[in-house]
Amino acid sequence: MLINILKTTLRNFLKNRTQSTVNILGLSLGLFTVFVTMIWVEYHFSFDSMHSKYDTIHVLKANFQNENGSLDTYSGAPFKLMTEATMSLPQIKNMTRVYSNWRWPALQCFKIDETDECAYRQGIYSDSSFFEVFDYPIIHGAANPLLNPSGIAISESLAKRLYGNSNPVGKSYLMDNYREVEIVAVFKDVPATSTLQFDFIAPLEVYLNLRGLNEERVAYNTFDTYVTVEPSDVGLVSSKINDLELAKEDINQSYFLQPLAQLHLYDDFENGQVAGGLIDYIRIFILFAGFILLMTVVNFINMTTATSSVRSREIGVRKVTGATRFMIASQFMMESLIKVVLGTAVALTGVYYFLPFVNHFMSTDMQIFLNEQTVLAITLTIILCTSLSGAYPSFMMSNFNIVRSLKNSEGGSSKWGLRKILTTTQITFSLIILMISAVIYLQVDFLRNKDLGYDRAGIMVMQPTYQHVKNYEAFRNGLLAHHQIKSIGISNTNMTNASNTSDQISWPGKFEGQNTNFQLVGGDSGLLDVLGLKFMEGSNFSTYDSLNEVILTQESLAKMGLEDPIGQELVLGDNKATVVGIVGDFNTASLHKERLPTILYKIQPRNAGTFYLKFGMANFDESVQTVTNEYAKYDKFFSIRYEMLDDMYQSHYEDEILIGKLANSVMLISLVIAVVGILGLSSFNVIRRYKEIGIRKVFGAKVHQVIAVLTKDFIKIATIAGALALPLAWFVSKEWLSSFAYQINVPVLVFAFIFFGTLICVMLLASGQSLWAALTNPADILKED
Repeated sequence: MLINILKTTLRNFLKNRTQSTVNILGLSLGLFTVFVTMIWVEYHFSFDSMHSKYDTIHVLKANFQNENGSLDTYSGAPFKLMTEATMSLPQIKNMTRVYSNWRWPALQCFKIDETDECAYRQGIYSDSSFFEVFDYPIIHGAANPLLNPSGIAISESLAKRLYGNSNPVGKSYLMDNYREVEIVAVFKDVPATSTLQFDFIAPLEVYLNLRGLNEERVAYNTFDTYVTVEPSDVGLVSSKINDLELAKEDINQSYFLQPLAQLHLYDDFENGQVAGGLIDYIRIFILFAGFILLMTVVNFINMTTATSSVRSREIGVRKVTGATRFMIASQFMMESLIKVVLGTAVALTGVYYFLPFVNHFMSTDMQIFLNEQTVLAITLTIILCTSLSGAYPSFMMSNFNIVRSLKNSEGGSSKWGLRKILTTTQITFSLIILMISAVIYLQVDFLRNKDLGYDRAGIMVMQPTYQHVKNYEAFRNGLLAHHQIKSIGISNTNMTNASNTSDQISWPGKFEGQNTNFQLVGGDSGLLDVLGLKFMEGSNFSTYDSLNEVILTQESLAKMGLEDPIGQELVLGDNKATVVGIVGDFNTASLHKERLPTILYKIQPRNAGTFYLKFGMANFDESVQTVTNEYAKYDKFFSIRYEMLDDMYQSHYEDEILIGKLANSVMLISLVIAVVGILGLSSFNVIRRYKEIGIRKVFGAKVHQVIAVLTKDFIKIATIAGALALPLAWFVSKEWLSSFAYQINVPVLVFAFIFFGTLICVMLLASGQSLWAALTNPADILKED
């Protein structure tokens, strides 16, 4: 029986090779999308799972209570607080603090020969307990390199870049070309699925030495903090940390622990509670993948049952010769299984060969792991697809009436009704994907082009060395002597992701208990010129060496309620400063968050970690070369390190930009599948009503009238699909947009445009299939059996 089924399947495949090939390729396209989505989801869920203490590692978070009673969430805790907490709370098995940053000293130039170019690498500084909390395999050297207060561990790739194939352990190295450290270990390159990314790690003592600091001076500085705590003790530990005297010093701030397992997927907080993050995108694309899988199966069912009229005689003959319903059903289930297995094989082959391109496109490092879970997932997918796509055709074919089968009749219009339901479902899914993809694209475009309150075009963000800071005035004047350089300023802040906030600000008329959190930005008069900030009142920072000056944004002024602000005195922490100007509001952080009122305060060059340079974009290469030449005059050891401010801003929306690309890809795939489905169904509709067309033409029907009759069902299908898709797409879009503090409105007009565009496409596809039947001579139609 099995051999007979296989022979029949092969015979039918060869007889209808075009249709079968399209059917299998359509199935493989849908399965390819599903498999890539599965790998992508597994990739993101695997973050940080390489650590043996994965289930017990937690990150310390802080909630700050605003004056309106809502909570803003930040990472980290004061250095001294966690020292005290570890000593007094036995539930904390281990604790490690990590310092990381986007610039020096976390960003270091590595090179052995002074004539070489810098190999800039990002690193971290941590307590000696780091390797007791995390598992980053050591290849050479000390098992815990952080026990050496003047040691450093480097990654395998960095070691090879510097020393080739020789073992660098035991060699000395000059960090910043002056601070001698010893390379005490080489660790395996940090995997892409680690939240912490670094190419070197050194003890906190090295960090303090590089900064000229000590533990007392950083006692209240915030560090990212990781603790190992049993999940059952998390609530107790959070409560006890908040009961410590040091934690009580700021009554507006409280601490809690977030599991490391959540860190990658859940990084969005609302009012102190986890509100989502990357997990929201993952859910959307799991939904998309499910839609595409169902669309693929619908196509398979429609195209299989559409051939029933062709194979009805075969089924009738089989029944007459004694075939049972079970045997016929088995035949069609086996055909479905073979097609699904072939489609799966094509899809898996596509995944294998195209995954490197997918990784490049998505900026990931996804791998195919052939393990029990993978085999089980593929097997379940085959069973699911076979069951969904084969069950109805098998039931319908085996239930054919013998007389009708031998007359080559499908047996009623009920099957056409079911196909209309399936096609409506298919178009509904396609419309939902199109509409949500449009919302994602428009929101990303809005984020990328939103006016931040300052001009970010043509601004270079340069990382200075000690020599540039020391000789700032000469360096600045040398740059401004070139016509390409418009202005230059200094800052201690990343203008696209500022993190220095404080509620320890006092001003005349501040009432007791008012706890406004302000964004603090250090800079000089040149910074405001570079950014093009607009003055509403007062003037820029003075050029003389006075540090006791601040400039407020309009939002800060409104929070303080100062009626005549210029000349008023504020207190920032322990320092008094005079208000010299008021500027327009501007954003200094991700647009996922509400903008904080901002205070700019004057700093000296020695306290600036970043130089901002404004130049025209017309001669970009010439301008960069000018800066490079001036840079080399003051420090020949280091290579210039810079980024463009607009690129830095765009980098904060990499997830959204990637999701936009994915949405476009899924949209294209869903369109292809939908087109195939509509073409298949319209072809069947023409065949089903072929004699009706001939009769209508005999009675004088025109070509356009025949086309109208054949396409009206598709217009109804598309209209119903639109009515179903619009509210569902609106709801999903509204939920997704709610994660942004600054967002577009749900584009109802765009939804309408997509619907009417889809309606027109459906009409064109359906009418195109109907045209050849409408043009056929009715005599040729009616003379057929």
